[in-house]
Amino acid sequence: MRINYKQALVTASAAVVILVACGKDDEKPAIKNTGVMITDLAADTAAATGAGAKAPRYFTFATKLISAADTGKWDISFTGTYNGDVTAKNGKIAFVDSSFDALTTVPNDTAFKYSAFGINAFMGSVGWYNYDMTTHILTALPNRTMVFKNNTGQYVKLQMISLYKGNPVAPTRQTPAPYLTFQYFVQTNGSKNLATVK
Repeated sequence: MRINYKQALVTASAAVVILVACGKDDEKPAIKNTGVMITDLAADTAAATGAGAKAPRYFTFATKLISAADTGKWDISFTGTYNGDVTAKNGKIAFVDSSFDALTTVPNDTAFKYSAFGINAFMGSVGWYNYDMTTHILTALPNRTMVFKNNTGQYVKLQMISLYKGNPVAPTRQTPAPYLTFQYFVQTNGSKNLATVK
């Protein structure tokens, strides 16, 4: 019996290619969670820039819309100076000293103790921004990530970035505000996994 080694080699090579191709088809791509970035979302811009609370604004994650009316279906509200104080409709907020992407899981239940999270170092408060009482300029602080539940009970992580239009490095009293810039991630599978990638 004569064996055609060349033909056998070709047949074997083809079989390997088919097996590899099938293996690739069976592989499922890893699901990578990415945050949502909201930029220059207008809040109570009709109010005078400077000290003093602005009229509340209500934001819904499902629609990515902000409203001046309390419809009862919102997830977070923006109140206080420059609309900078964040309140979650479905319970209290946890603050984690971490960058947005570095925070990968929901903190312990004891961390959920803030009814609102905004101004920092004012009468012992902890928040995501410093407010200069002389210049009336708000400065965002790094590594201030919030965790809370949305209106349907899913965990959310959120980081406020700026309240000034265009997110300038050095805003002034003349910089249009409040225009909200923030990023968030909603974990829709019911778990406490908050890992995200850019």
